[in-house]
Amino acid sequence: MGSLKDMKDATDFITEHRIVPQISHVLDGLQSAEEGFELIKRGDQFGKVVIKLRQEPTMYTAKL
Repeated sequence: MGSLKDMKDATDFITEHRIVPQISHVLDGLQSAEEGFELIKRGDQFGKVVIKLRQEPTMYTAKL
């Protein structure tokens, strides 16, 4: 854990040096979390295990 400045410095470094994480597996939904933990536990991944969350459409849309 670090400060907000630490996070900004880290993300600036990642951007400047074009660092891209290696993605091993992309799993759908939190119901797949246990599968992701098992992959990591067995060492069957090379890189990040990503759990993709789907956002259900709502009548409200955030304006960024």
